Amino acid sequence: MTNFYQVSPSEESTPITIQTTPPQPYQNTSTKVAGGVTSISFRGDGSSVNTTQHGTVAASDLTPYSDEDWRSTARNSYGNPTSKITADSVVTLDGISGQVEMFVKAGVLVETADGFVHASNGATQGATEDTDQDTPEPGAMPAETVNAINSAMDGLSDSSVQRAGSLGIAAAVGDSTMEEVAAGIARDTGMEPTEAAQRTQFVVDAYQAQADHFITSDLGIPSGDLQSFYEFCREPANKGALQAAVQKQVFGNSMAGYKPLVEAYMHNVAPSAAALQANGFETKTDSSGRELVRIAGTWMTTKAAAKAGLI
Repeated sequence: MTNFYQVSPSEESTPITIQTTPPQPYQNTSTKVAGGVTSISFRGDGSSVNTTQHGTVAASDLTPYSDEDWRSTARNSYGNPTSKITADSVVTLDGISGQVEMFVKAGVLVETADGFVHASNGATQGATEDTDQDTPEPGAMPAETVNAINSAMDGLSDSSVQRAGSLGIAAAVGDSTMEEVAAGIARDTGMEPTEAAQRTQFVVDAYQAQADHFITSDLGIPSGDLQSFYEFCREPANKGALQAAVQKQVFGNSMAGYKPLVEAYMHNVAPSAAALQANGFETKTDSSGRELVRIAGTWMTTKAAAKAGLI
């Protein structure tokens, strides 16, 4: 409802100041409204003077999070800062920018009743969360290697990095080739094909070395069995799990997704004698050349032991 004020004219020129306060606009938690004061002065001669004062809003006022909080990097679909984080919002985590939905699929973020939080902190994370660094999990890529990868991606837009990551993951699961990945990056960025190929190869080699080292050193697969293991992972029944593992590795620096794949490999594929020996099993070869493993004092073929889930 609009308020009207009637002022009787007089012979004197004494100004009358009326402070007007507009109705409180609808606000959400992502917006801070700067205050203002408007004054209107009426004079007896019919003249009037209007004076308006407004506050200012800085970009930092658009988010309640500190600069160290990943949520302070959130941008909406128009590229503007926002504290209303949705699956389509773009955020920066560990130097990598991407949509929240992508980080959720990678297992880096999880959605709770209070919004999206870092998976490593679970549902206990809040806006005033302690900033102590988490203990790196086994197999995590060293900071210097992460920085080197970021340098290799220098000059690429966020959207180009996302597409490059998608192409790289497709190559890792066998749905694309390294040549196609490099060509896609060159086409998307206008980069020279040779430079795109060099950068792509460097990044892929870094992630491959990380996976190889973790699988052999932490999960017990001998280096000689790596090729067989990756072939097993690329089989249609296992490709989805491999894709999830690579996504967690690339976007979350987490190697946890490889553990169930190694367990499945050990239970479904007869491992080599070296793999069994590395995991504490006694092996030998019989007169016909078959690999045998000793289980609870009984010798059996490694193939039979694998199918039975004994190794």
